[in-house]
Amino acid sequence: MQVESQVTALLVSIKRLLDSLTEWGNGSATSQEVSQKVSQLQNRFSTCINAFTASEITVQDLLGIPEQLEAVMGQLLAFDPSQTQLDAFMPQIRAIIIELLQGLRGKQSLYRQRANVRRRR
Repeated sequence: MQVESQVTALLVSIKRLLDSLTEWGNGSATSQEVSQKVSQLQNRFSTCINAFTASEITVQDLLGIPEQLEAVMGQLLAFDPSQTQLDAFMPQIRAIIIELLQGLRGKQSLYRQRANVRRRR
């Protein structure tokens, strides 16, 4: 069950980051606040990866995602907050988030399959 709770916590972190980006775009959040959300997401990601690894599920294909996100966020946050800048970077951010979500879905599916097999034994 730890995998499930860690995935849920990561999903919450993703939502908080996306909310803070919206706030940044309209000027109600600072770059530092958004950076904190990125850092929190990275921490949740690490915890989630550790839970999958402890369940003997390989995660190599997901390991580069935080660095991709951090690179794009660094580029975005170098600008002054604006909806125009956010709109320019959102396709990249969205693509990275979608890649992460699809990867998590696959890992969760594998985790659940293995958990069902263990229960049947």
